[in-house]
This record gives sequence, structure tokens and C-alpha cells, in this order.
Amino acid sequence: MDRMNEIERRIEERQREIDRRIAERMQGCFRQPDSMPKTSGGVDMPQKASVPKSSDGTRRMALCVGMDRLDATAYGGWEGVLSGCIIDVLRFGRLFESHGVQTKVLENANATIANVGQAMADAAAALTEGDLFMMVVSGHGGRENVNGRNHENWCLYDGCVWDDDIIGAFSAFQPGVRILVINDQCHRGGVFLEKAAPPCRARYWGVGVTDAAWMAETAVKDSSFPMLVQFAGCRAEQMSLAGNEGSTWSLALVRALEAQPGCTFRDWFDRAFIDKTLQRGRQDPQWVEKGQVTDDFRNGVVFPAEVGR
Repeated sequence: MDRMNEIERRIEERQREIDRRIAERMQGCFRQPDSMPKTSGGVDMPQKASVPKSSDGTRRMALCVGMDRLDATAYGGWEGVLSGCIIDVLRFGRLFESHGVQTKVLENANATIANVGQAMADAAAALTEGDLFMMVVSGHGGRENVNGRNHENWCLYDGCVWDDDIIGAFSAFQPGVRILVINDQCHRGGVFLEKAAPPCRARYWGVGVTDAAWMAETAVKDSSFPMLVQFAGCRAEQMSLAGNEGSTWSLALVRALEAQPGCTFRDWFDRAFIDKTLQRGRQDPQWVEKGQVTDDFRNGVVFPAEVGR
């Protein structure tokens, strides 16, 4: 009982802190158009010595990465200013931790290639078959056609990480681990599409830049690849929209899960998809699967009843 009271106290303190920071963010946001395309400092939630098990016997971890500005020295002088992205990850962080998920939030200058890659590697080392890893990325996303092949990226604070390396990082998770990726960036529907050519970009997390034998799609089709579901904020050719109160897709997802915390992953996506704030034709969220995703994952409850003792 003492341990559960301590968890509740810590969650309440964390919620108050995040509520305060969200209010400060909203008050300090400069006025931008309500639907601004997201085209081309961090907070660690209190961590436990080990990942606790939920009531269904599985471990759950979350990583929330948000950037409403970028390091201009890494982007040719472009600061990539947005509004709402930090609010997105704080909301998700608050929601996840309130349901017993061990959560880490990386914002702006802390959302570096090295920090994000290390956080993903730490989760890959901690989780085993049946466990759940949820990752939220809110910020700019880019797309470029090179030799007839479209490449999509995450615009992290100090540089871009491209699709091949993103897939490579997820391939480090053990078979049977369930991964949910919430991508609220432009061109997100294309990140996990078929890749029929070897990598042609510098690698940050994967094999050496000269190793042309490694192919992202080969890794995804391998039976050892974990079960991955992406809640993409838009199609590959579309922009993801953001306003001063948060990004459209992220806000729809948070609202849907807060209204029905006992829903399944499939229901969660469907409930958010019909949110009336989404602008159909400009932003069409996508459910994307990679690996051998099972019905147990699709129809599994997002938040089991409680954290196990």
C-alpha cells in the first residue's frame, strides 16, 4: 500500500508540474495560423530502477520527443520554429505516466540524435516479448527524392535521421515486443513504406555509411523484427498540421484516449481518426504496420487496469 501511495503521489506531482508548464507554453506562444504545416530542453519523468510490470504481466515504456525549434547550425541557419509540439509531448507524457507507464520526455536541445538513439537503445535492452514500447515524435519531418527513391526523416534538434536508420533502431528490439510509434510530422505515412534500394544517406545509428548491403525493408520483413504499428499523422505526400494549442493529430489522440482509457489500440486510432478537428484531404492519418503484427496487439487494451506490485 505504501508503494502504491508513493506512485500516486509522484504521478500527482508530475501532473501538476506538466499542467503548469503547458499553461506557461500556451501563454507564451506567439500567434501563428491555426493550421501551420510542420514541414521540412528536455524533461526526464522520474525513473525507477527497473521497469514495473502492469496488471497483465507486461512491461511498458514510453519515449516522447518534441521539438518546436531546431539548432540552426545543423540546418543551414533555419531554426524551424513551431508552436504546440512541446505541449504535445507533455500531454502524452502526463497521460502515459498517469497509467503507470515508465516515461521519458526529450524536448528541443535534449532531443538530439545521440539522446534519442540512446533512449531507444535503452528501451530495446529492457523489453522482451509481449512488452510494449510507445514512442511519440512531434516536430518537423522531411522528404527528399534521391535517385528515384523517396527518403523520409525525423528532424531532430541537431540533425536529421533518415528512414533506414529509424527502421534500424527499431530492429534492435527483440522479436515479439510491441511497438507503437505516434508520428506527428509531415510525410509520416512514408517512413515505413517499402524501400527497394540500399541506403544512400549517412548513418547515425546503423551500420557504416559504406555498407550498401544492409537494406531497411529486408530488416522489416525478417521474422526477428518486432511488431510495429505506426499512428502516422498524415499520408506520405501530406503535411501534418499544428496550432498554438498543440498539433491536430496529437490532440485528437490524447482526447480519444482520455475519453476512453480502456480502449484497444485499434479503437484508439479509430476514435481519433473521426475527430472533427482533422482536415480531411489536407491531413489523413494512417495506420501502418511492420513486422508480424498480431490481432492480440491490434485488439489489446492500451492501459491495463493498474501497475503490478
